[in-house]
Amino acid sequence: MKKELAGILQTRMDKCTTEQFWMVMAMTGVNGLVIASPAEIAKTGIHAVVLAIVLGLAAAGAFLYLLSRHKMFFALRAEQLAIFDSDEELHAYYKNRARPEFMKPEGQRVWWFGMTGIVMYSAWVLAGTLGAICSLF
Repeated sequence: MKKELAGILQTRMDKCTTEQFWMVMAMTGVNGLVIASPAEIAKTGIHAVVLAIVLGLAAAGAFLYLLSRHKMFFALRAEQLAIFDSDEELHAYYKNRARPEFMKPEGQRVWWFGMTGIVMYSAWVLAGTLGAICSLF
């Protein structure tokens, strides 16, 4: 039973990661559209300042969404780790094997390991949004 529950938690963790990918790609697409066609956007009559504000709000929303998926991933990870440590069969299986970095208990993990994805994704969204805003002016 616990093995199946650990598998379900892993599926949910994978979903969190996938949702982060999709948010980054959605923002990349929007920013790419603005960067590629500022002249066509100007023809629509939308003021550049208004569009810059909308892009900034979208980037802020994307960051909050990325952060929520990041937090959910590690909450699910903690539950999965508790299952592994409480089940003797699973604990025995992982005891003699090197755990992946993200499966190590808090005190044994490198502190910055869990932040690499959120930092990279946020930087990508921020850079794209700044590029899109700069292309408007």
